[in-house]
Amino acid sequence: MNWASNSVKTWGHTFKTHGAGAKNTKALTDRARSTNNQQGQWLDNDAAAEFLKGLHIEGAGPRSVRIPDGLGQVIMPDGSIVQARAATIIPSPNGLYKTGFPIIGPN
Repeated sequence: MNWASNSVKTWGHTFKTHGAGAKNTKALTDRARSTNNQQGQWLDNDAAAEFLKGLHIEGAGPRSVRIPDGLGQVIMPDGSIVQARAATIIPSPNGLYKTGFPIIGPN
């Protein structure tokens, strides 16, 4: 499955904003610094799309889920990067997700 063939309608800003790649890493690093909020980033868009498709439940609300090691990272306000252990997913009434992004997860 090629994640890029999926529309923004399907994925919201899951990959447009939080997807893999140096351009997104730079933008998320700048956002983390300027907002003082952690920013999650997927490290492999295809793998993340396959994983997220398997979690879609019609009518489910926003929730946090555990993710496989190496699927995401979190950029901290100081610019450091830590491995993500979970993701927040927010379903969309018009597609699969409004957004989905990695988070540090529970301790």
